[in-house]
Order: sequence, then structure tokens, then C-alpha cells
Amino acid sequence: MTDTTDDAGLLALVARIRAAGLVVSLRADQAVDLLLEVGDALLAAPVLVVAIPMNHPEATALLAAYRERYGDHLLIGAGSITTMPTGTAALAAGAEFLLTSRYETSLHTLATRCGALYIPPATAPAALPALAMTKVLMATVQSSVLRSTAPWPSTSSPALLATATEHTNDITACARAGAAALTVEKLLFPTPSWSMPTMIRQARLLRRTWFAATGS
Repeated sequence: MTDTTDDAGLLALVARIRAAGLVVSLRADQAVDLLLEVGDALLAAPVLVVAIPMNHPEATALLAAYRERYGDHLLIGAGSITTMPTGTAALAAGAEFLLTSRYETSLHTLATRCGALYIPPATAPAALPALAMTKVLMATVQSSVLRSTAPWPSTSSPALLATATEHTNDITACARAGAAALTVEKLLFPTPSWSMPTMIRQARLLRRTWFAATGS
């Protein structure tokens, strides 16, 4: 865990997530070896941002394994963070961003000192100014809320990361509603079983859909 504060570095992480468009949330019910194969498929697609679920029984080992295997080729963060100890463990294992269930000042401060991007939730457009005041650069918002609650500024600070996308149509809708990127899990892992060629094809389809919707 490196102690550093670098706004430029954090902005670069936001830029990498924006450029990727998709953040893959790995399944918490699959073995480490299998999820490393998922990483290989994502690298081939390419979909280059991954969130390790901290409710996985071997979450820290999985995070460390991803960091060792993929290095800077993938941007590797952690999701399902509900407590300070879980967030601290994720940072110690090398997480480059944290997806949290609520805003917590102490964890935000620690993540920033470690050079990791802190991404708490926003429940409505009115929540964004308060998050911006705390120097949060990106916030999650559930895709259903993003689509149904208006207006969400398309150039907002913090940038918006849509979550809980369950249908391909959600991708286009979230892009039009102002999301900077979105997380995918069920869209990429509809069942626990899969083949690498199938996953690569699906990842590429989702990626094309996102970039077509954003005009990138």
C-alpha cells in the first residue's frame, strides 16, 4: 500500500474508466483459477477495467493474483465494499479503485493517499454537489435511477458510473442519460458456465454497443 496524494493520477484513473466504457464486475461465486481465465478473455476482448468482488471468499488473494498476472494491462479495482476494514484490505492487495456502498470520509482519505480512486454511490442529482465538495471524482448510480431521474448533467463532476445494468438496452439508455461508463456483470455472466470464445464475443458486443451509444 503506497501512501501518496496525486490528483493528476486520480484523474488519469477516471480517464481510463471513461476510455474503457465498461467496468466488469466479476462473479463472487467462481474459483480464483476460473476468474483468472476471465481476465485472459477480457484482455483479449479488450475490456480493460475489472472490479474484484470483496465478498468473494478469496477476495484479497484474487486481487493480488490479478495484479501479478495483468499488471498495468488491466485497471483492477474492488467492489462490494461495505466497511472500512474491507476497503483497507482491498487497498493493501493493490486495488486501484474502490466501489463502495456509502460515502465514508476515512476510507476516502485512505484511498486518496494510496493513489486509488474512491467511487461512492449517488442516489439523485442533488447528491452530486456534496460529493464534488469532498473531491469525489466519480460516483456510482443505479442504472434504473439514472434513467428515471432527471436531469443528470452529462458533464457532471463527479463523473457517473452506472451500475446494475441487466439488459443490453440499459447500455444505450445509460449513455444517453449521461453515464461516463457502466458496470456489467449479468450481461457478461448470464450463467456460471461459459467458454472463453463466448465471453470474448459477448464482451466485444457490449463494448460496441456502448461506443455506438456514446458516439466514440
